Order: sequence, then structure tokens, then C-alpha cells
Amino acid sequence: MFDFDNWSRGRYVTSTFAGTRSGANIAAAWAVMRFLGIEGYCRISERIWQARDRLIEGIHGIDGLFICGKPELTVMSYGSRALDVSDIAAGLSARGWYTVAPSRHPPAINLGILSLAFAEVIHEYLSDLQEIVEQLNGGEKSFDHSLIGNYGSG
Repeated sequence: MFDFDNWSRGRYVTSTFAGTRSGANIAAAWAVMRFLGIEGYCRISERIWQARDRLIEGIHGIDGLFICGKPELTVMSYGSRALDVSDIAAGLSARGWYTVAPSRHPPAINLGILSLAFAEVIHEYLSDLQEIVEQLNGGEKSFDHSLIGNYGSG
């Protein structure tokens, strides 16, 4: 059992030290690496980094949003000083984006570009995010918070 309670998103409990990852995923990753080789892996990695940069630039371009810290990898968080990030997350969920419950300390939405699949829809994500921020700035508060996903136990 792995139980960690000093995480910004609350308590995280899992029955294995590997968390939500099984041994099958490790074997699959090994097989993919054998198939792609170093050059193929680097080619895909470069496209993911480019997607991350487009996402950061797009979020910076939405009035009232900011990137938390200076992400060094393809996992990042963004927040707002003027809007409740739970309202933003609910708006994204209402539009079909799977958004886990925002972190509490600091209030932020967490994102990870872990594959090229998200890279293909970044423009749509940013467009929806822009519209949601505009709706919230205009007083719209009717997004269903029950649609927001959850991560961990707490």
C-alpha cells in the first residue's frame, strides 16, 4: 500500500508502489521503444515539446490566465487570479475535455502532454478555454461541477 498525504491535490492512496501503472504498461513501453528506436523516439519527443510550447503560448495569450512556475517538462499547471479554476475546469468538462479536479494549493488546472494525441487538438482546447474564460468573465457560472474528474482518493 502506498499512502501519500503531502500532495497539493490531497491524499493519494494506491495498492501498489507503482501507483496506477501495471507491469503490462512497462512491457508495452519496452516493446514500443524497441520498435521506434532512439531516432523515432526523439522525433516524437520533439513534436510533443513543440505542442507544449504552443499550449504555453496559447494560455499566456488568454487574458487572466497564467502558467504556474516555469515548466521544464511536458506537465504543467495553469491558473487565474480573477476566476475560480473549478469553474474553468467545469466549463472544460462541459465541452467534453476530461479535466481532473483542480489542485488546491495553488488553485490550478493540471495538464500533461504525454502523447501526440493532445497535440492534434491543442487549437480546439485553447479555443474552448478562451470562450469559457470569456463566459465566466461575463458572469456565466452555470457549468456543472459534477462533470469534473477526480484523481487519487481525496
